Amino acid sequence: MEWKSTELDRKRLAALEEFASEEGKSVLRNISSKNLFSIDDIIEIKVSILLELFRNACSN
Repeated sequence: MEWKSTELDRKRLAALEEFASEEGKSVLRNISSKNLFSIDDIIEIKVSILLELFRNACSN
């Protein structure tokens, strides 16, 4: 299943970059450049953000 991406989706992904590592930013930018999102894209977004949160929690 795929969903059409909108300008609002792109703005939300850009806002998430503030919390992402360089690798996560790359993932978010790659996905925001697509015209259609898949469930795999959404999972990739979640994983990249959760990994960054985990890294931050472990470093404190």
